[in-house]
Amino acid sequence: PETVPQPVTSRSGTTFWKMADDHGVRCRVIGAPVNWPAAEEFAESKMTTGLATPDAMGTFHTYTLFSEPHNELAGGLTEMSGRVESLEFDGDTAQARLLGPPARFDRKRWKQWEDHELSLMPREEIPFTVTRADGGGVTLRFADANTVESNEIHLDVGSWERHFRVAYNIGGLFDLHGTVSFKLLAGGSQVRLYATPVNFDPKEQLPQFAVSQPLDFAPWLAEQYGMFETIGWAEATSALQDGMIDDGTFLETCQLSFDEKRKQILGMLDHSDGWDLFVAYTYEIDRVCHMMWRHMDEHHPNHDPHAPGAWKTAIHDFYVKYDGLVGEMLAKLPDDAVLMVCSDHGFLPFYRAVNVNRWLQDNGYLVLKEKTGAPTMEHLFDNDSGYYSPYDWSKTRAYALGLSKIYINLKGREPEGIVDPADAEALKDEIIAKLSALKDEEAHGFAPVISVVKKREEIWQGDRLAEAGDLQIGYARGYRVSWQTSLGGADEPVMAD
Repeated sequence: PETVPQPVTSRSGTTFWKMADDHGVRCRVIGAPVNWPAAEEFAESKMTTGLATPDAMGTFHTYTLFSEPHNELAGGLTEMSGRVESLEFDGDTAQARLLGPPARFDRKRWKQWEDHELSLMPREEIPFTVTRADGGGVTLRFADANTVESNEIHLDVGSWERHFRVAYNIGGLFDLHGTVSFKLLAGGSQVRLYATPVNFDPKEQLPQFAVSQPLDFAPWLAEQYGMFETIGWAEATSALQDGMIDDGTFLETCQLSFDEKRKQILGMLDHSDGWDLFVAYTYEIDRVCHMMWRHMDEHHPNHDPHAPGAWKTAIHDFYVKYDGLVGEMLAKLPDDAVLMVCSDHGFLPFYRAVNVNRWLQDNGYLVLKEKTGAPTMEHLFDNDSGYYSPYDWSKTRAYALGLSKIYINLKGREPEGIVDPADAEALKDEIIAKLSALKDEEAHGFAPVISVVKKREEIWQGDRLAEAGDLQIGYARGYRVSWQTSLGGADEPVMAD
């Protein structure tokens, strides 16, 4: 390519703050979901993007673990699409790199990738060195051309460096600015260094990848209230799910995100004369409930009675934090202001994972030519990964993908569809009847697994109905879709802890 690609948001429809702005209501929106890149045109409103804002690699959330101890995943990707890089020390110094956007302007490497001579997509890189320091710490050093402020970081074991500002030179055409945070997990002769995804730098944006509208709103927030993460999923759920960090480090990322958002919210309330409607999206309670439920629930199969007390009370503690924030907001709001606190979903325990693809395979609806292996999110979004090659589409009538969705391999819609549209409804009814009767193993009391299976037309309506799964599964308490089902995998038992 000779020009920079222009991404577009996957959101359709008009946001309510855009409607309000069109009617003269001055809005301020912090963390607007599914709104990247920020491109809405406002008369007097301002917003930053939130959930679904990618990292600088263009991915959902790609963290990196730099590891001196051997790790079998080194050089590849984890299930949750994290990266593991080996640290090979020559004396006291090792070479490392931060990966960035696809290196499409490196024509030689990109041609090798297209010709399947490279196993991983070539990407822009920022090289740096990791040098052992006194006391078990490390020093990271970057080239001046790849940094904005300091080019050196010192980390002690357990310490963070937040929002270190870096720059990728893209094909000699422009610089893409980002921020990355590091934590030294272990030092000495067993260095383990965690790096967050590289975020878009709120102070140095490109219009094509804007995280605020207008462009000067994000820099203003950063100057007023401190640097902040711009990625839509900032908290380290992936690294914890992969077992690369512990629960304490995960909770630190949640606390850091909460602190940044709190400063912005309370700060904007101090400027209430400049807006009529203020909206803020926050995500930490969701992340903590996802990852820490097992610590408070003695019945959870992964419950550890010896876990630190702060892990067991983490969900309660974050509700207390948010309750305190609501109190601080009320104290700042004018008497005639209306405060609305909304949640888009609740939480239940997740004891047993259900691999729907394996169930479909066992019941003759899904046919494989070979094992699916353990696909990753990277594979899912790579058109050349051979992601669907294990499926025998000439015999497959239904498959599962995403969060509890089943798709019919419909003729005329799917690339290799075999189910005649006239037969689709009967097939859906058959799957619903069989799946609704699914029960767990004897060791789990033959408990019912499914609470409801509905056709998409029973739930949703609108212009994008055709994009929804044909069937949507609702699970009984304690059950949920497995991670591998969400990624299209089938190499698991139908149910597992």
